[in-house]
Amino acid sequence: PLRLNPLGLNPLRLNPLGLNPLRLNPLGPRLSKCPRASSSSRVAAKLQITQHRSANGSDRSQRETLRSLGLGRIGKKTEHDDSPQLRGMIRAVDHLVRVKDGKASG
Repeated sequence: PLRLNPLGLNPLRLNPLGLNPLRLNPLGPRLSKCPRASSSSRVAAKLQITQHRSANGSDRSQRETLRSLGLGRIGKKTEHDDSPQLRGMIRAVDHLVRVKDGKASG
């Protein structure tokens, strides 16, 4: 028997292919072509960030980005795990900081 959703609408009329709209992939579970390494064997790359120019005259968002990175004074250094979010923050203040590859931790 055809079941109606709480709004009383026919789900097949809304979805003519009969696919479950809550599933991300209608063809089944996603199969990974290359197996990912287990969390114990992953190596997190570190980046060492040093502020080498003053934030005076910078936009407020750039000053806040420096503060989020743990910087705020010339010569201050911090180390962070490499991630796309961190790379975006560095790109926003790349004229104020210097970046070096740090030690990898695993």
